[in-house]
Amino acid sequence: MTMTKKRFLAAALLTALSFTTFAGPSWAQQADGPVIEGTISPQAQTFIDRQTRFGSLPTGDGAERVEAYTVMFAEDATLWEAASPLINGKENIKQSITATLKLVPQLAFTPQRIAAGGDTVMYGLLRPAS
Repeated sequence: MTMTKKRFLAAALLTALSFTTFAGPSWAQQADGPVIEGTISPQAQTFIDRQTRFGSLPTGDGAERVEAYTVMFAEDATLWEAASPLINGKENIKQSITATLKLVPQLAFTPQRIAAGGDTVMYGLLRPAS
């Protein structure tokens, strides 16, 4: 076998293995939980649990929900929500969620797809229409 064929076969095998590794979790959803991709560290699990709690709380006067949300963030945190500019700092994040809850007081959600790696967690959710 020539060196070119060996390299081609090795590249094809690595490509197939990478697709297998990445495609596996996308269909591995349990009936009672979200699809999870990556490795969930204890810190990531704490964030996921807090985010899920926030999504399940009634808004009421907003104070408990705002606290449940802002406890997830460090003072120098950055929040990047879909189709929004970056929100820098815990106080700005608090102001943002306070404003959101005034606009959408019935906001509720459950996790549907979670991806984690290192110090990053992507939390995909299902929010029923209301």
